[in-house]
Amino acid sequence: MSNNDITRKHSAGFSLVELMIAMVIGLVLIAGIVQVFVASRSTYAVADGLARLQENGRFAIGFLTRDLRVSGQTGCARCNINSFLDPTQGGNSTPFNVDSPISGFEYTDTDPAEGDSYTITSMDPSGASATNWTDGTQNLNAVLSDLNGNVVEGTDVLFLRGMRSLPNLTLKNNNNNLTSASLNFTDSTGLGQGQIVMVANAGTADLFQNTQKANASSTSRGSGCGGEEPCNVTPNNSNPWSSAWDSNATVYALMSKAYYIGAADADGDGTRETPGLWEIDFSSGTGSAQTRELLRGVENMQVLYGVDTQPDATRRADQYVSADDVTSTANGWQDVVAVRVALLVRTNDEIPQTGPGAGNPPITMLSAATGAGNTLQITPQNDRRARRVFSTTVAIRNLIMRK
Repeated sequence: MSNNDITRKHSAGFSLVELMIAMVIGLVLIAGIVQVFVASRSTYAVADGLARLQENGRFAIGFLTRDLRVSGQTGCARCNINSFLDPTQGGNSTPFNVDSPISGFEYTDTDPAEGDSYTITSMDPSGASATNWTDGTQNLNAVLSDLNGNVVEGTDVLFLRGMRSLPNLTLKNNNNNLTSASLNFTDSTGLGQGQIVMVANAGTADLFQNTQKANASSTSRGSGCGGEEPCNVTPNNSNPWSSAWDSNATVYALMSKAYYIGAADADGDGTRETPGLWEIDFSSGTGSAQTRELLRGVENMQVLYGVDTQPDATRRADQYVSADDVTSTANGWQDVVAVRVALLVRTNDEIPQTGPGAGNPPITMLSAATGAGNTLQITPQNDRRARRVFSTTVAIRNLIMRK
């Protein structure tokens, strides 16, 4: 055998059969790698979606719990609050009624105590009529027209009011003119025009809307509010300050908010269909009410109110009722001492799993304390989003102490 024959023998390539076998093995390996990648990506998407859902639900409950716990704070548990807010411009309306710091509106046929059920067909609030919400005496549009067409149907609305202390503000001891519009401070107040302010001591309190700028060293309850509502009644001898306020008084700023389920146009197609927890803040009057989206992905909120119905010395919730039934108690909203709230939170994006869909059981949102058929069932839209209910019951400490 010549050297050329030996060289040709050792330089011979793969046969066609060998190449085909190698290609099949390679394709099998690639298919396995792709399958592992897809499974890992799917698992990650599910885990990430559920983690964000859990986080959003926790934060949403935290927002509500924080403000619920300070609701009803007035600086004096049993003092008489003298309001200078102009009643002809809404000064005694729901956003500024600090005597009843908790109130709300129930959507028609979503009462857990009656065993109601509701099917979500749309998250776009544009066509919603505010007349479908009631607090037992009036509809939502009559109280706050700003929410008309902005609240998702099938959800409740919660109003919270209270005062937050401003410990860094100190009044001067020269506020002896009881008919004056102004109160003098030792430094600039930082309170903007329109801010609802209360000055209080152990026996009495005055509530008014500040008309001075934030850099002023005084506040004013004058009637020139520059278009801000509700403004104040004109200071005169018939409506003086209830005290010659001095450095022993405490100054507070109003916290007045409405929490509701709204929706945003997240994809820019002109339709508001991405739900979330929203708030509207009336702390500087209705003319400067600020609307904010707090958390995206909250698609339903249901609220029950714990009322003290027993004429005893114990200030505790004897039963939980919907907003439209609170007015049937002896003292209406002043009987509320606790709030039970439930939020239905969904993942913002669809995830690789079977969603609620048709034929799946509805979600139990909220249960009343007693009675048969005392749960509210919510059937969500047919999609591939995961959902979870977050709920809490909060005792309103400032109201429990009032008796």
